[in-house]
Amino acid sequence: MAVIVSMELRLVLAALVCGALVSGCGGGGGDGDGDANEAVIFATRALQEPRDVIDVGLFSTIAQVRSSERVECTLEGGFRTDCLQITLAPNPPDYLAATSGAPLCPVIGQFVRESGVFFYDAGAITVDLPRIGNLLLNLEGNIYNFLESSGFDIIDEDGNARIEDPANILDPDQTLFSFCVQGTPSDNAVTIRIPVRPLPLQTARTLTSNEFYGVHVDGIPMMGPVPSMTGGIDGTLPPAVAKPTPVDFCGGRIGAEGFYQLHLAPENTTPVFSTGCPARPNPGQALLTGYARDGYPVYGPLDSNGSAPEGLDECNGHTLSTNEFIEPIYHYHVRPADNSVVVAGGNSFLTGFSSCFKGDPVRASEALVVDN
Repeated sequence: MAVIVSMELRLVLAALVCGALVSGCGGGGGDGDGDANEAVIFATRALQEPRDVIDVGLFSTIAQVRSSERVECTLEGGFRTDCLQITLAPNPPDYLAATSGAPLCPVIGQFVRESGVFFYDAGAITVDLPRIGNLLLNLEGNIYNFLESSGFDIIDEDGNARIEDPANILDPDQTLFSFCVQGTPSDNAVTIRIPVRPLPLQTARTLTSNEFYGVHVDGIPMMGPVPSMTGGIDGTLPPAVAKPTPVDFCGGRIGAEGFYQLHLAPENTTPVFSTGCPARPNPGQALLTGYARDGYPVYGPLDSNGSAPEGLDECNGHTLSTNEFIEPIYHYHVRPADNSVVVAGGNSFLTGFSSCFKGDPVRASEALVVDN
């Protein structure tokens, strides 16, 4: 039986081993002294989780996995390791059907119960609007008038709401106005890579807005924070052109590349949306939710014993046994939807998942690829 060593102890041992090497333990492979490279590779592998973690066999019955295979991949730190490469259908019908085809960005005057909700981070809400707290607003047609009166140029000269596909976000014309972001589904499959054996980092790595975070067991990419309404993708949008980016009742939306993606955990939207996520009507609060891009598992808001998790770190994770792992393993927990606003770099972001990685994630160019 394999001896399971804690992440903390492996980091200490690796620091001692790597400190004795001139080249350190930052990568694996490449030119240079062969013996030194072998030593670096050996020391880095000693850091890795000693067991395979991701298992596509644990995906749900609604996951549309077209193929999966073990391949070599490169982590951000340069280390080459094994990944599970999974090709997914781009838009799972169970989730798209959850909103009954309702638009996330309705037109002015249109009341749509299943329309999108978005994170309003542009100051006080001074009028009576459908909302939950001060952060999430039901994006019904009459909200555009509030945004317009608050200084956002979101209604055109003909009195219509400006609604645009995120694929056009870099269009120069879109820097002149505010608009509601609503994607268009495509038929292109999505291929992702997740490390089979996670490699812990000594310092957590912060996620950026809308960055690929991992894969849900329903076969859906999980993403980092929703783009801020006033900060957009890069935090530089002036207030007059701020763009609400709504998500549906499952916490998802169609992104710029045409695939459905999750920003909130569908297992945990019921505290905010009274109907919860129709695709997951009876979610298990302690069940496996998915796998992060660094390979560590992601669980619901509760521990396997049904209690609230204790001792969570800055990435909303800790090391304990789970239903899938008898020996303790580091894992993340999703954030409750009514407590899913995190602050980083002076900006507020809406996310249902961790705001950082505790392990070395797969390099961005390999982690998620949309097949054309």
